[in-house]
Amino acid sequence: WNRWHGALGDGAWFALLQERVLTLGATGGGALEAVRSVALPEGAAPGWLATHLAREALLLDLPAPARLRVCAGALGALARCAEGVDCTLLGPG
Repeated sequence: WNRWHGALGDGAWFALLQERVLTLGATGGGALEAVRSVALPEGAAPGWLATHLAREALLLDLPAPARLRVCAGALGALARCAEGVDCTLLGPG
């Protein structure tokens, strides 16, 4: 978060993917509002991530993110379930 929060841009949430655990940094008004973690389901259907993000936004009373900035070695497992989500891989680091 410390390294990447300045690169998120308006309407973007931060995500960290490690060992099939997705940790989301939900932002609102340019600030970190909440941190949530969820295990990435095996064989997640296309669109799972969009549905999950919408659900989290509702629970947090925040707008659904327009973009997801992902800090991970690769989008790998997220790519299959990210249909409808603008995911961008942040650089190494």
